Amino acid sequence: MNQVMKRNLFIAVAGVAVFATLLPVATWVGRTAGREDGKRAIERVQLVWPSILSMPTEDRALIASLGMQCRLQDRPLVANEVIACLRDAAADPDTNFPTGVDRRAAQARLNELLRLRQHT
Repeated sequence: MNQVMKRNLFIAVAGVAVFATLLPVATWVGRTAGREDGKRAIERVQLVWPSILSMPTEDRALIASLGMQCRLQDRPLVANEVIACLRDAAADPDTNFPTGVDRRAAQARLNELLRLRQHT
């Protein structure tokens, strides 16, 4: 095996080793960041609906999809900011709503949840 082939083989092996090392690290960092984002989003939603974790699954799914669209975790920890974020997401044409929910139904349900919140 000549020197060029040895060098190319070494580079290939080194590349695979680096990739094999970085992939799990990058995955771990991504998961950790995702968990932290989720905690911050829930903290913000609880300003508006303290009992979010006991709400019906469909309502939690709607709020989660809206929160992901408007990046709720990055908003200030203020109830009015949370509400504005969710309303913006409900009006955004790029929002992915839960299966079987269209924009009109999502907006109506969000408004109903906000109205019910004021009466509890």
